[in-house]
Amino acid sequence: MKNGEAADCRVDDESGCAISSARRWILAVRKSLTALDRHCRDFIARSPFLCIGTSGKSGRADVSPRGDPPGFVQVLDDHTLIIPTARATTGSIP
Repeated sequence: MKNGEAADCRVDDESGCAISSARRWILAVRKSLTALDRHCRDFIARSPFLCIGTSGKSGRADVSPRGDPPGFVQVLDDHTLIIPTARATTGSIP
């Protein structure tokens, strides 16, 4: 399949669905990285936006957006990013 061409992803029966799911799972596992590679570093260097997600002991999750000109996030090493704190806003927030 060439770039831009549609793949034949038709599933005709239940077994085809199971095979398709297994293939997707294998592809997802192959995408897992244990360290930032050059592609990750380049993507981060060009990105003007990120979301920081956290969760507490209760399981409640929170996601905070961050944005600035590309390059505002720095790669310290293969496992560490430096993300600046949010700038203070002027005026009061209700």
